[in-house]
Amino acid sequence: MKIILDENLPRALKRYFSAYEVTTVQEQGWAGVKNGELMARIDGVYDQDLRNWHKARVGRQGKHI
Repeated sequence: MKIILDENLPRALKRYFSAYEVTTVQEQGWAGVKNGELMARIDGVYDQDLRNWHKARVGRQGKHI
């Protein structure tokens, strides 16, 4: 299984997936690429992408929605 870690996740997470082929957005030279473009680059190349969606799930008051 090929996994790519998003740039907002700690690179040290790679060690927890040692049974898989893991790379990071930074290692691919894709740091700063917006999500839509990033998803297009990942599609069909990686089996799984790991991203931190915390900011997307927090409302204006800082409460989870």
